[in-house]
Amino acid sequence: MYKTEKYVRKINFEDDIMKNEYVNDVSDAIKAVRDACCHIDSFKRNFDENKNRGSFIVAYGKCNLMKIGDLELKTDYEDDIAVFYGKNRLYFKRHIIRAFNEAVQLITPIMENEKKRLYT
Repeated sequence: MYKTEKYVRKINFEDDIMKNEYVNDVSDAIKAVRDACCHIDSFKRNFDENKNRGSFIVAYGKCNLMKIGDLELKTDYEDDIAVFYGKNRLYFKRHIIRAFNEAVQLITPIMENEKKRLYT
């Protein structure tokens, strides 16, 4: 996501994104989950300001996992898998695979041009 944004444009679809103070689109959601995965002390694992935390919560298919205050961790699709870190959710098909495919479409022409430039 970083390279796509740097060289072409940000992947910024918002479908099924759980928005919060640091997540507005899929690139932000991927970054939030990455930060939560890689940094054990990350506030991005928190459900709320009371520092209730959740890490690598996985949901298969459609389900309601839990509700804490106004935050509801749930999934809406039978055909997808979701992972939650705190109040951040990523669907595998709808977010990760779609974002990857969009990034490949945007980056491939640039990489091909760069390869031609280097090897001709």
